[in-house]
Order: sequence, then C-alpha cells, then structure tokens
Amino acid sequence: ASSGATAKTSYRFSGERFETQGYRENGSLLRHDVGLQIGHAFDPTLETKWTFGYHEDEYGLPGALREDEILARGRRATKYPQDSASATDWFHQIEIDRDLEDNGKLQTNFSVRTRTVDSTYVSSGWRNENYILTIGATPKYTLNSLIGDKENTFLAGFDLYYVRDNILDGAISGSNDNIRIAKNSQGFYLQDQLQILPRISLKAGFRREAAQYNFRQLGQFELKETSRLADEVYQAGGVYLWSDASQIFINYGTSFRYPLVDEFFSSYNPLWG
Repeated sequence: ASSGATAKTSYRFSGERFETQGYRENGSLLRHDVGLQIGHAFDPTLETKWTFGYHEDEYGLPGALREDEILARGRRATKYPQDSASATDWFHQIEIDRDLEDNGKLQTNFSVRTRTVDSTYVSSGWRNENYILTIGATPKYTLNSLIGDKENTFLAGFDLYYVRDNILDGAISGSNDNIRIAKNSQGFYLQDQLQILPRISLKAGFRREAAQYNFRQLGQFELKETSRLADEVYQAGGVYLWSDASQIFINYGTSFRYPLVDEFFSSYNPLWG
C-alpha cells in the first residue's frame, strides 16, 4: 500500500495477493485485490474523489460430508475433487462535493459495479454463471442552520439504482437456460435534527422507495413478468449528552428490504432438486 498528497491532490493505492490450500481437499483459495483512490480539490468549494476497486478469486468447492462419510474418509476429504468456482468484481465511483457555503452542501456519488461468478460442478455435470451490473446515483443535500438560536441539520437525498443479473444455468454439455432479472429503484428521504437544549437533540426522518422488477427467461421455456413495489418508512428519536464521553439514545423506526436480483433465482439440478 502507498499514499501521498500535494496541496490539491491526494492518492491512495493498495494491493493484495492471498493463497491457501485450505483445511480440506479441494479447499484451495487464490485471491487478488487492487484498490485506488484519487482526490482533487479544484477550489475551496469543489472537491472530487475517484475510487476504483478490483477483486478476483478462484476456489474449490469440497462440499458437505455425512457423519458416516467423515468416519470413513476423514474430515479433510471431499467427494467432489473437481468442483470449483471463480469470481471477478470491479467498481468505479466518482464523488463530487460542492460547498454552497451558507446555502448548505451538495454531495453526489455516481457508481458502476460488475460482478461475475462462475460455478462448475463436474460431479453433477452442472454449471451456473451470474453476471451482475449495478449503476447508481445518490445525490444528497445537507444544510446546517439556526432556527431561532437552535442548531438544526437538514438532510434530503435520492438513491437511484439500476441492477441487472444475467444468468446462464444448465448442464455442462447441454443447452443452458438464460434468465435475465432487472431492477429499477428510486428512493427519496428527508431527515431533520434540532438541538432543542444544550444537551438534548431530537430528530425525525422519512423515506419512500419504489422498485420495478423485470423477469425474463429464455431457453427451456419462455417467461416474461413484471413486479412493482413501493414502501414508506419513518424514524423518530432523540439524543441526550450525558457527559463529554457518554450519550443516551432513544430511537423508533420502521424498515423494509427489497430482494436482491440474485435472490430470485435458485439453480435447479435434477440430482438434488
């Protein structure tokens, strides 16, 4: 790893290689990671930061053993010496910070990520490949101000994401199913925190998110479906400054989570159902 900086520009670089044979047969892992971040201040009110990351790995899939198989073969053994998987993952992110001085601060992130996972089960003649693309934009506005003589922090922002998962699944020597799952989501949130007393602050927040999923399957049979979801959540709480080193929190909120695109798919193999 290395890092450095000048008056307006900074950088940080890291890299790692890791390899192990693992505890069990066919339990090896080989991993490479590279990270780079470059920041630049164009002027006192405008800063940018570019972040890049790359990861790849290859590993064996020794599989599970029943108790009688452990007694007969030993804990380190495997029934699947040729089953394996590999993954490649990279991302770019650009962060733009604009200081509007008395009018607040605007922070915007743009990101692109791709992840490919290839699993090969020679023991059952099956193969599965996932290619996931994620594109995001997350602008956020922050305003620190006074309401009367009380300090107040207001936040507002959007989370915009497009995610697509292309899946190839089927026998190694036969035709594959081609499944495509796409998700478009738009989230909007507000939060306000007010310092009502020197040691007590209150906060409240709201978030609404909507998502559309598109499903398409080609190969074994044709399928095309669309699903739409929308939810709202709320949050309220307070903080009491007990001492310079201690705080007491109270918070109430609701939550939800939409499924990830790859959670909709489960590989089918006639040997295990």
